[in-house]
Amino acid sequence: MTKEESIQRGQRARLLLEDTLLTEIFDSLEKNYLDAWEKSAETETVFREKMWGLVKLTKELRIQLLN
Repeated sequence: MTKEESIQRGQRARLLLEDTLLTEIFDSLEKNYLDAWEKSAETETVFREKMWGLVKLTKELRIQLLN
């Protein structure tokens, strides 16, 4: 990837992250996953691990969009 392509890619990613709808979607997903995790029983280990993984994935997607 050339320097220009990298710059253009970064600009496109920044526009996506500044998009209100996309930000609301990420926020909503993260909140839903956290709520589900918090409401689950301690014995629901597999479910809790999946929800926590989805929270981390959502955060990682945001980070990747910035890079």
